[in-house]
Amino acid sequence: GCTEYWEGGGRWDGIQVPSLLDLVYLKGFEGRQVTNPESWLHCKRHNCAELVSMAGKEDGTFWDVSDHCPVTFEINTGS
Repeated sequence: GCTEYWEGGGRWDGIQVPSLLDLVYLKGFEGRQVTNPESWLHCKRHNCAELVSMAGKEDGTFWDVSDHCPVTFEINTGS
């Protein structure tokens, strides 16, 4: 999986490289079921593969919102 995209450290060619950068730490939920995290928006649409983002070909959520993707998971609190 991935949580964000970046230019990959090379020359500007419009190719954005997926990365697993963002972390979530949980404490106090021992013994509770936690679902696997899931990334959304451009991470989900491109299945965490490289994407081309150049004028006229950009992904709207990538440039207009963030290069980071929202990540969700659920915690069963047992209530």
